[in-house]
Amino acid sequence: MVAALQIPGLGAAGHLIFSFATFILMVLLIVPETAFRMAEWCSRPITNIIYPSDRLDRPPLSYTMAREYSRRMRVEEAITEYEGIIQFYPQEAEAYLELMALAKKAGDEPLYERCEGLYKRRFKSGAD
Repeated sequence: MVAALQIPGLGAAGHLIFSFATFILMVLLIVPETAFRMAEWCSRPITNIIYPSDRLDRPPLSYTMAREYSRRMRVEEAITEYEGIIQFYPQEAEAYLELMALAKKAGDEPLYERCEGLYKRRFKSGAD
């Protein structure tokens, strides 16, 4: 800023405006209330790409992880995935059927009976 003041005429205007703008920006960045808001404003586009669920009511429907866990006999993880699908997509009959098949294969009779009851209530039909 001092060097800009030594320039004769209007040549100093650009340097002075830039210096004042930089000074004001630095003061705003030092104030915690402003710094947090500016950081949130700058990071919001990237956060929306990485964590899109902030905008969505429910995650996208996907059986990929549940079926992979089931195929590898990682029963607890598969059950968790199927229950998540059922929680967010209660009209998805395939999730109930696959969870019942997994419970039967794993020998978890209480889980099978619970899923069968939910399936019958929700779809008004018998389980296969």
